Amino acid sequence: MWPDAVCHGFYPIDIHRPDGNGIDKTHLRHGVVPTVPRDAMVPNDNPYAIVAGRCVGADQAANSALRVQATAMATGQAAGALAALSGDRGGDVTGVPMADLHRVLVDAGAIVPTLPAGVDD
Repeated sequence: MWPDAVCHGFYPIDIHRPDGNGIDKTHLRHGVVPTVPRDAMVPNDNPYAIVAGRCVGADQAANSALRVQATAMATGQAAGALAALSGDRGGDVTGVPMADLHRVLVDAGAIVPTLPAGVDD
């Protein structure tokens, strides 16, 4: 799990073949808990911008799993919360404490990734 995780992304990896002949699907191994990190939602060299859904920075395999509707919705909710919280910090979304972001998301009913008890981030 990413230490700056904002949401889960439980959809299997499904890469659409470039030749148009189907999909290569890979189910996650037992115990794998995919999450989306805040840093993947902030474009390089621009702490004042936030992206969500299929625009999140990821490799092809990760993008195939995070571009689906549920994860896009969760990253969008996190992006909105980040934008609101960054106002007190001059718009810099990287300065928003993760605890504040998680609190806002949980208060809104979001399912937020957490580390198991006894595990330090």
